[in-house]
Amino acid sequence: MTIIKGIGINGHPSLWQGDLKIFEEDLKFSQEVGFDFMEIPPHGLDVILGGKINYKRLERIKEIMGKYKLRYNVHAPDSLNLMERKYRSIQKEVFYSVLEFTKEIGGELIVYHAGRVGGENVKDKDALEELKGEEREVLREIAEEAEKLGIIISIENSNVDLDIIKGEDFSYGIYIEELVDQVEKINKPNVGITIDLGHSYISSKYLGYDFEGSIKRGERYINNIHLHDCFGIVNDLDKKIPYMYKIIYGLDDLHLPLGWGNIPFEEVFSIIKPKFSYLTLELEVRHRDEYKESLLFAKKLCNLF
Repeated sequence: MTIIKGIGINGHPSLWQGDLKIFEEDLKFSQEVGFDFMEIPPHGLDVILGGKINYKRLERIKEIMGKYKLRYNVHAPDSLNLMERKYRSIQKEVFYSVLEFTKEIGGELIVYHAGRVGGENVKDKDALEELKGEEREVLREIAEEAEKLGIIISIENSNVDLDIIKGEDFSYGIYIEELVDQVEKINKPNVGITIDLGHSYISSKYLGYDFEGSIKRGERYINNIHLHDCFGIVNDLDKKIPYMYKIIYGLDDLHLPLGWGNIPFEEVFSIIKPKFSYLTLELEVRHRDEYKESLLFAKKLCNLF
């Protein structure tokens, strides 16, 4: 039986833009909708500056968060990349600050995007494996510190975007099998996988692998599921296409309310049985009126585990 650790909602750095009044309004709204927790992106709060915690600001954030009954997880900055060598020291420092932030707010889990490499390494398998090994080394080190604090690290699978399609960028996280392999090689009990169903659906359609089967392969490592809908169609045209037009054509990683796209959620939840998992709705902020309906949808999915 799968233990559900709660159903939460993603925070919106693009909405907050460092404005703590908007942040508080978002917390209040999310609690009123009925979510158990929020996945907090510290890059929306200006709490990490030059790789280090801004403690004065942290105290203001903690004071605001303390007004609400929500629990908290953390989504590390999307730019955090432990496979990037040139600025590896600052990347590592930022990750430790994310860990400290998580501890300070009583967070339970950190989501980290699977590492990416530039085009010069895409076709060099030896270089790619070396960089993956360097990522594993740093993640093991950070995981040991996180374990002392009772914090889980969860590596998120990647989306096939235009840079990957053009061969200018690559992430092993577009393949669930490779993500599972990375987690197995890290071999730490508090390092698992965030399965982003939208990312996986798009990647499986573009790369031609079995959507449900790939998720089943990683089920024993899943500790967080990102839930949002899409149509499984890559945006291979232009990454500057406005969101309002992407919706019309069904392009890209849309973060739609559940049921608005065609991801077969019921089939996925009927076949996977992770030991435990958080369920995190990751919805575009323009769809706030649909949050309640998507929350109810997610609760029904829980009954399929």
